[in-house]
Amino acid sequence: MPILDVCTFHYMNLQPLLLVNGSVLSSKQNGTDVIQLFHAYVFGSAFWYTTRAACRIYDPEMVIGWFRPPAQRNLAPNDLEIYNIRTDAWGLLTIALMLVVVSGAVPIPGISNGKSRAQHENGLQPYAKAAILADVFHHIMTGIGAWNHYAKDTHYNTSMGVGVWGCSGLALLGLLTLVAPPKISGLNTNGTNRVKTN
Repeated sequence: MPILDVCTFHYMNLQPLLLVNGSVLSSKQNGTDVIQLFHAYVFGSAFWYTTRAACRIYDPEMVIGWFRPPAQRNLAPNDLEIYNIRTDAWGLLTIALMLVVVSGAVPIPGISNGKSRAQHENGLQPYAKAAILADVFHHIMTGIGAWNHYAKDTHYNTSMGVGVWGCSGLALLGLLTLVAPPKISGLNTNGTNRVKTN
């Protein structure tokens, strides 16, 4: 939740009016673009990854139990399985952070260089589409992996159903974000998304 609170504060309080070359630019063209597909996708995916990672960090044995086929639930988790689950958790957190930072959903003032600050002030998100495309690829591949268990009666369990439908929904939202017009998606790679006002 802290990521969402920071984003909401930034988007609602810091972004509405920017002064560039003596002109005031407004990011609020109308009431419909306050919640855009871009932010819904980035923060939805980050929340999905963070939730999955938190489960793996908090109780890896529980997650191992979720992933095992019903016939193998009586087996005790071994050290390698616990290591893999915890490593997966840190990888998921890394993907979430990279998606949020590289896409430009939350600018990080301390690590931004002059060019990236200028791009952000002009409403540009030069790496957002690439970050979303890579993330959509990850959702698709993870969904296919979950489907391999979901489709088999001998391997089906609730966690695989959640994985299939969660990854499918986020992949679809990501693809919609990429193909939607900038006014709906919130993606701006050429600086034409903002309206000058006097």
